[in-house]
Amino acid sequence: MRLDEPEQVDMVLGDGARDRGATCELISADPATGAGVAFIRLEADPDPVRVRAGWVTDADIRDMAAECLDDMVPLAIAGVTG
Repeated sequence: MRLDEPEQVDMVLGDGARDRGATCELISADPATGAGVAFIRLEADPDPVRVRAGWVTDADIRDMAAECLDDMVPLAIAGVTG
């Protein structure tokens, strides 16, 4: 996750995390490049790892939903009754 100040990194990820590479304050605030980006620490390794979770925009979700609706067979035609 993005943090505002370098000092916050050690508070969140533990002492020395920023010195070992967790530059959370440098994660972009622009959603197109920074959304879903974070640093994590694994239990067995003190070195932080940069990760990125998948990010789908609202427009992407609307487009996918529209495609699904176009492909659906009306329930009455399929013989499904309520």
